[in-house]
Amino acid sequence: MNQGARILLFVSGALALGFAATWAFLAYLNPDMVYDFAALLQSCGITLAR
Repeated sequence: MNQGARILLFVSGALALGFAATWAFLAYLNPDMVYDFAALLQSCGITLAR
């Protein structure tokens, strides 16, 4: 794997981890946001299961 691909993989992983941490913190502050996001996904045709 060349250095450019390794950097791109690292940056995309860091962005995904940052998004997940931010989402978890915001969901902790406002639990209704989780339901709103689930409703948005279901309205786009993405089914969610518990």
